[in-house]
Amino acid sequence: MKKKGIIGHLVIKELLFIIIVLILQSCYYRQNDFEVNDIKSVRFLFLPKGYEFIAPLTETKDVLNQVSLIDTTIVDRGFISDYVELLNGLTQCDKSYIYDLRIVSIINYKDSTKREVCFGENSDILLDGILMNNDDRLFTFLDEKLYTKEIWKKIYGMKFKEFKLNSYVLSKDFDNDFMTAYKFIENEDYSLFGLYVASKLDSLLIK
Repeated sequence: MKKKGIIGHLVIKELLFIIIVLILQSCYYRQNDFEVNDIKSVRFLFLPKGYEFIAPLTETKDVLNQVSLIDTTIVDRGFISDYVELLNGLTQCDKSYIYDLRIVSIINYKDSTKREVCFGENSDILLDGILMNNDDRLFTFLDEKLYTKEIWKKIYGMKFKEFKLNSYVLSKDFDNDFMTAYKFIENEDYSLFGLYVASKLDSLLIK
């Protein structure tokens, strides 16, 4: 009887331990959710589609070190709300594999804290450095919001001004280069646009 009593106590202790762990995990995930009202803006730093590299980009710095990086900050409340809803639906991946990043998303809070979410081109999601399960809805959302003709025109317009400020190192064919790249945007050939701009930037850096 005494032995059975000891076993019973051990079983109860194990059950209590499991319950406590589950409660703590539940609290952690609730605290880990993004709260849209606390977010000030979302900054995206990303590469044009179609870029291939010899080695996969597995760290934030690998993406940020690329020459043709696009940088844009979004403050639209509707966008932030939709983005946060999709992020809150993510679940942690129980597998380990080599991912290849193309997009860095920095979520800026009103209290000046930041959180980071990274994405591959059509798969791979890292939330605060933790690998998450892929979500097709999230990638469709990013495609629709980031890779649009309007945002590329805006971004290239900014690049144009930036290049003009450094016109002393630019070639005499700069205006022709600009129009060539702009035509890629008009035709929605964003991959060709990115490659073209990258080649021009490389030539400037060499000079």
